[in-house]
Amino acid sequence: MSHRTIQFNQRGGAAFVLPLRHSIVSVGRGEECSVCLPDPDRHLSRVHLEILRRGSAVLVRDRSANGTWIGGERVEEGASRPWPPGQSLQIPGWHADLREGERRGDDDDTSDCSYRPSSGLRAARTGPQDAISQDGMIGDSPPMQALFEAIHRVARHDVPVLIRGETGTGKELVARSVHDRSARARGPFVAVNCGGIHEATASSRLFGHARGAFTGAVTASPGAFREASGGTLFLDELGELPRGLQAALLRALETHEVVPLGSSKPVAVDFRLLAATHCDLEAMMDAGHFRPDLLFRLNVATLRVPALRERPEDIELLTRHFLDTLAVGRRKTLDPWIVAALTAYPWPGNVRELRNATLRALLAAEDGRLLTEHFELGPTLGTTHEPPLRYPTALTDRRRLVRALHDSGGNRKEAAQSLGIARSTLYQRIRRLGIE
Repeated sequence: MSHRTIQFNQRGGAAFVLPLRHSIVSVGRGEECSVCLPDPDRHLSRVHLEILRRGSAVLVRDRSANGTWIGGERVEEGASRPWPPGQSLQIPGWHADLREGERRGDDDDTSDCSYRPSSGLRAARTGPQDAISQDGMIGDSPPMQALFEAIHRVARHDVPVLIRGETGTGKELVARSVHDRSARARGPFVAVNCGGIHEATASSRLFGHARGAFTGAVTASPGAFREASGGTLFLDELGELPRGLQAALLRALETHEVVPLGSSKPVAVDFRLLAATHCDLEAMMDAGHFRPDLLFRLNVATLRVPALRERPEDIELLTRHFLDTLAVGRRKTLDPWIVAALTAYPWPGNVRELRNATLRALLAAEDGRLLTEHFELGPTLGTTHEPPLRYPTALTDRRRLVRALHDSGGNRKEAAQSLGIARSTLYQRIRRLGIE
């Protein structure tokens, strides 16, 4: 039975052979890649290309700034092109060949890679990490593949991007991916959590201040906008930005100038703005808490990060990834009934909650064997060899919301706090589930 391998050759340096066993293999200089290549001249992109196995065909998808070539012809940026055996693939500093061969009797699709890279080359990751399709984000589901494609499209245009998604879905990873794939990738990426700065100091943190602008201002500060000059400014939790600063943010977006606190002279800044929120900005706008003109100015390009319950096929993939990264020196197995329980659970805290649950399970599994109850998702039926109790998402969400509202006497702020979600998320779920 035939199988495929890829031989990578560094010009004048390392060489190694990679068995092509997984559906997606990412290649680049970034540590998040399946194959992380030495790149002393930094000509490779963090994720330079992806090798896709689709049935009997092998495709190459270019994700780079400096190009990928097959058989001497450049692969169009963002496009996928077949890679037939016998044609060489070229990227800066490296070339690779796809080869057909006979599968050994002990070689299967679940075994570890058998090659050993030379010259200090880091071994390619196998298993779940090969599904890291983009910049540290894991997911082979249709919603995530659609998100990866959308990131690639908007990254090329120097416009504001609004990233929407529930808490714990990984919105900052999306922002970093947009930055890394943009023309500003070599510039700074400056992140500011709007919910984590005090209103009294928010103006100084964003726009900077002159020396002596206030008590304690013994030196001038550039502020986040000027720190991000030539690169990207990421404003997380935009819905928490004080109303008084929204006009100043709008002015900075329109003029690309900021006025530091204590100064009257505008300073030109070169930045791209990415903003993320879990809030319903339209509802906030209707309630008078968010400026309509700022929302319209920001809403040029929108990326929606799917909730984990919307991509259940990625849950096992993510869990195995967390087990690999969190279980230092220990190999853990996921029994089928655990996978079933994890997939059925609604994960209101999304990927962050799954990671924390996996860590909890690892700490609880003293004898080295993971059980369903170690994840603290709820009761199971009988012994650990029986299938788990299922978790119907909509029914579970409704019961939890109704109980939280009842316990708080109808106080939605307290109910949201008890559920560990934002008030705006609570309102969305109340409307979605038809709770009066």
